[in-house]
Amino acid sequence: MNNYQKAGTIVLSFFAENPFFRLLLPFDNFIIYLCLGVQYLLFFFNFGRFGSFLSALTFYGLILGLLFTFAKQHNKLLSIGLFLFAANALISVIRNLTGYYWFIYWTGLFRFAILLFLAIKTYQYQAKLSTGQTAKNI
Repeated sequence: MNNYQKAGTIVLSFFAENPFFRLLLPFDNFIIYLCLGVQYLLFFFNFGRFGSFLSALTFYGLILGLLFTFAKQHNKLLSIGLFLFAANALISVIRNLTGYYWFIYWTGLFRFAILLFLAIKTYQYQAKLSTGQTAKNI
């Protein structure tokens, strides 16, 4: 068992001990796709102040869903979720560049780079596991 799998089992044991997280743990796919869907909806429609509340709620919900997915070692879903989250950050960078103020959104740019790096590494890890390599060789 490598360090990646050990960290996943530690996070899973933490979530399994907490009764609230234990209820949400089976819905990791649903949480990721729901939060990403709401965030993409918020890009195109203006909901005012309620939209900023929804944006913050879905951001933290998405991170929680990604942690659930990491804990359950669903690496394929984790890489897809990270790629979509990186695309979300890239869209916000592009919107700020082409918007009214014309400025570079550095937070979104760094978020995009970090999430893209994590998505690529998770995808490579999943690809190595699917080719039959053992966890010790990765």
